[in-house]
Amino acid sequence: MPLLHVAGVSGNNKLFSVAFCFLAEENIEFYTWALECFHSVISVHNITSPEVLITDRELALMNAIAQVFPNSTHMLCTWHIEKNILTHASRLIKDQDLVHNILRHWAKLIEISTPSEFYSSFSRFSAIYPRDFVKYIEKT
Repeated sequence: MPLLHVAGVSGNNKLFSVAFCFLAEENIEFYTWALECFHSVISVHNITSPEVLITDRELALMNAIAQVFPNSTHMLCTWHIEKNILTHASRLIKDQDLVHNILRHWAKLIEISTPSEFYSSFSRFSAIYPRDFVKYIEKT
């Protein structure tokens, strides 16, 4: 059975477990049910809803989050994004040195703190790497 693990982050950047739930299936109905149960528990204890939720790109979970926590910001986990980039780049690009350069460049891109710097750097990224790969990044 799939396990939904809800974790939190303390003020000193330490992770802690908040809730666990085994799901019969990874679909929107079961994710919604689990998140509604979580929401009801935190509401009873006067705990505010999470401001930010970070997940992998599980579409059913993303849709359930939008339903149950509409005022929370949803973000994708950078580890999962990088894993996805590596998988896709390795399929399209046979030169492993180039794939590693892409990952290094991507790691620098996501550290940029202003939109203007990001877009400028992403333009350089787009000009350097294969167009099929860049289109995948832009779309996904």
